Amino acid sequence: MANNQKETMELTDDILAVTMKIRDRYPELYQHLGETPFLPPANNEGIEPSDLKEYLNTIRSQLKNYKKVQSSISLIRKQFK
Repeated sequence: MANNQKETMELTDDILAVTMKIRDRYPELYQHLGETPFLPPANNEGIEPSDLKEYLNTIRSQLKNYKKVQSSISLIRKQFK
């Protein structure tokens, strides 16, 4: 298997794993994941690993930020109890 194909498969697996984690643990975030669609390159030359890396980084960032916001909300709620 070519290195590029292997990297593409690994990135696809990582994207799936993050997506499933979001779906299973953060369904309210998962509902909005469709607002961050994977858009193939405009040049029609095919999807490159760099495109997949960019998308993976985007959804990881969304998850990280969501968790941070949820943590802050929890702290605020505790202060008002």
